[in-house]
Amino acid sequence: MSTSGVQEHEFTNSTQADFARTLDSYQIAWRYKPRTFAIEWDDDGNFVDSLTPDFYLPEYGQYVELAAADQSWAEKNRRVILLRRHHPEINITLISVRKVDSLIGDLLQPAHDFPHVPRSDEAHRMSVWS
Repeated sequence: MSTSGVQEHEFTNSTQADFARTLDSYQIAWRYKPRTFAIEWDDDGNFVDSLTPDFYLPEYGQYVELAAADQSWAEKNRRVILLRRHHPEINITLISVRKVDSLIGDLLQPAHDFPHVPRSDEAHRMSVWS
């Protein structure tokens, strides 16, 4: 499972801790915020924003970003779209907290079994997970 237990992490919010416990209950290995990606630059090429996805599921090659009830879905969505645009090799899923239980089964599928949604159709892809 995780490289260290849920109790050994300082999560940003309780939603992340709950998600980690859910992954543990399904015996899904996870890493918490293992990598930060540059996602936005100004006109002069200076780095201005990044995204550190909440979880990485190494067995599935899948990053997961959670949108808690008190967080802006639109802002999270914008940042995930920027990550996909600048890092198309990265598989990331944005999950609304209210959908976590119903989507955990989808995350258990190997990446090649995920429903195919063209990367250019970001609005449709995001509606699948909202």
